[in-house]
Parts: sequence; C-alpha cells; structure tokens
Amino acid sequence: QKLRADGIACLRTRIGLSSDAPDPQIVCGFSYPADYNQVHLHLVMPPFRHMLLFRRPVFYLYEEVVASLDRSGIVKPHPAVDLRADKAQMEYIVALDKHR
Repeated sequence: QKLRADGIACLRTRIGLSSDAPDPQIVCGFSYPADYNQVHLHLVMPPFRHMLLFRRPVFYLYEEVVASLDRSGIVKPHPAVDLRADKAQMEYIVALDKHR
C-alpha cells in the first residue's frame, strides 16, 4: 500500500495536480511472472495504447492482489483460461480509458 501511495504521490507531482484535486484515474497492478525477480507496481494512466499489458493471466489488478492477501495471505496465479474474469477485467480497463 505504501508503494501505491508513493507512486500516486509521484504521479500527482509529475502531472501537476494540486493537493485538493482528486487522484487521477489510473490502473494499478502487477505483472506475473515478472521479467526480474522483484515486485513491479504499474500505475498506468489513460489513454491506453496497448491493451495487451492488461491481459490475464499476466496482469493482476492491485485491488485483486490486496483482497487476496487479506483473505488468504497469498496470491494464486490466474488460471490459463478464465473467460469471464478476462472479460470483466478488460471491461473495467476499457471503461477507464473511455472515462478520461
């Protein structure tokens, strides 16, 4: 949660948001497996050019990871095929992209 808060604070500074402005619309998440053996939190702002970044089973939404850790203490890999979850995640991303 600190990593997310630090990332959003950095993003707010970079785009020049005042302290009383709401947080920008972003997608926060992790890629797994990662290219390096460390955690990378992605904070991505619309417009989104490459939707493949957000495809399951590779992309894990921040909220999903936090809920899984709170519930069971671990994050299980996404199944290779979960069409309903894939569709729901992409609908969420596309809605954010259109909202900008």
